[in-house]
Amino acid sequence: MTKYLSMLMMVVFLTGCHTDKKPETLTISAAASFGEALKTLVQAYNAENPQQQIRLNVGGSGMLARQIEAGANVDVFISADVAWARYLVKIQKTTFIDSTTFGNRITVYAHNTSLNLYNAKRIALADPRSVPAGRYAKEALQCMGVWSKVSTKIIPVQDVNAVIRTLKNGAADLGFAYASDATPDLRGLNLIPKKCLPEIRYGITSTKKGWSFLQFITSEKARKVFAKQGFMVFG
Repeated sequence: MTKYLSMLMMVVFLTGCHTDKKPETLTISAAASFGEALKTLVQAYNAENPQQQIRLNVGGSGMLARQIEAGANVDVFISADVAWARYLVKIQKTTFIDSTTFGNRITVYAHNTSLNLYNAKRIALADPRSVPAGRYAKEALQCMGVWSKVSTKIIPVQDVNAVIRTLKNGAADLGFAYASDATPDLRGLNLIPKKCLPEIRYGITSTKKGWSFLQFITSEKARKVFAKQGFMVFG
């Protein structure tokens, strides 16, 4: 009996040694504006890499960067600006920073075209201190010389997804988000002159473990997905 158990344990040990080990889970933290496009691309990536598990975390770029700074284990970080990506490169061992692939355009949304910055009573805006979309909007309003008048109407929210939700539930009249956040039930209003539109480029950092996924989302196949969803794609 003892001999039989010893042989059985040896078989289990040897079998375990030859079991294919699954890749470690990849954690992707991305700006809220990137969320929907990334869901599509994660599915496409998993179709080619079925063993790879991916954890997707979306939110305001500053909040995500602070989480990483505090020790969150993140393999790929996608920021709606270059500043937060560069900040993380200084404190995290990353292998890549990119600011030449993706861009966007700040846009004012409303339910109807009769609204503007002056007759709107409530304006949804992501926090300019930590969210690039909010900072871009503030820069545009300052350029137009109306920030001091508009700032008293602002409803501060967490990120651009929250801006869209706030508009849809009627808690705000206008909201600042990105061109890629367009939805059928909201109107994009041409309220910002071209000279006041800030240049928007996304920053991407990656650890060595996230390199394969990073290459995938900057591939020609992925670029088509982002372009279709309203992003500016360069290169």
